[in-house]
Amino acid sequence: MQIIILFIALSLILVYHKRNDHSHILYMNKIYFIIIITLAFFYSCKKDQPEEIIYPETGLFGINILDKTNVSYTPAQSSFTAEVLNGAKLKIVITAQNEGIWYYRLNSINNWTITTFEKESKSQIFKALSNNQKCDLSIRFETGSFKIDYYEMGDSLISYTKTIQVIDNEEANM
Repeated sequence: MQIIILFIALSLILVYHKRNDHSHILYMNKIYFIIIITLAFFYSCKKDQPEEIIYPETGLFGINILDKTNVSYTPAQSSFTAEVLNGAKLKIVITAQNEGIWYYRLNSINNWTITTFEKESKSQIFKALSNNQKCDLSIRFETGSFKIDYYEMGDSLISYTKTIQVIDNEEANM
């Protein structure tokens, strides 16, 4: 649409300049003004897309712990992945419900900022650094129960929470 308007405006300008008639200078000023206002309008009206956070089933390192549909896992390398889009904000808090522990590979951190582990609350905070990028890291949970709180879109209140159970393969087969 913008290209069509620009083409029409330039065509009008060329037609009047070829006539070399100075009586149309005032008319040309009006055309310039209309072109500038029209282009400013179209460029300032961006189509806003809604903020969105996607938790795929898998990431680069395996099953995605953040996938809201899964709550039972075995101790194995997993992904901690989210796609944070269109200005969305995401903070995840993991809290051990018992003596369970988790580990993540430092060289696998992609677009996450991570606080140090809080011994008293047995929790750790993960925040997405920038939007429109995939966040992922390699994480492993040992046997135990873990609460995962999701703070989405910059909310100070929990948007979603789930408790995951990590069970040894031997326990799962019983």
